[in-house]
Amino acid sequence: MVQADDQHVARRLQELLGWAEYIVESLATDQRYEQGKVEALRRMIGDAALGELQQTAGALRETLDRAWIRVNGRPLAGLG
Repeated sequence: MVQADDQHVARRLQELLGWAEYIVESLATDQRYEQGKVEALRRMIGDAALGELQQTAGALRETLDRAWIRVNGRPLAGLG
């Protein structure tokens, strides 16, 4: 078991922010190795549901980013 000190929690927050960024990108952009993914997702769940997922993911990323800045006093380099 790990005792959650400030440094440990900050690392976890950084990981969560990275995952949130990944989710936002995955819901909006096809990668070279998965052409058509976003359009297939749109076809499978519909425009409204995809838009809702994109909005929710973006809000999560923004909230985690604000938390990161509050903890560290600066944005996380390389994201956004």
